Amino acid sequence: MAVSRPKVIFREIDGRKQEPFENVTLDVEEQHQGSVMQALGERKGDLKNMNPDGKGRVRLDYVIPSRGLIGFRSEFMTMTSGTGLLYSTFSPLRRRSSG
Repeated sequence: MAVSRPKVIFREIDGRKQEPFENVTLDVEEQHQGSVMQALGERKGDLKNMNPDGKGRVRLDYVIPSRGLIGFRSEFMTMTSGTGLLYSTFSPLRRRSSG
């Protein structure tokens, strides 16, 4: 048996292509904040909230297309040297962004 590459399933609702999105919460050390934010921006992530805890860590809340998260978890762990936390939940389907 072979396993195929992961892919996102798009749906058409009322004649418009829709895609799944996810709410993502990340907790990272401040020194890794810039590289994580840049990587999520390149993956079409939309920063919704940023809360520094005053102890050297910052919590980032994003909404991002599910296709943007494919392969990101391992990149995130490398980027943060294993110190970052990532949690995601499904968000409703939305109009597909270009790209």
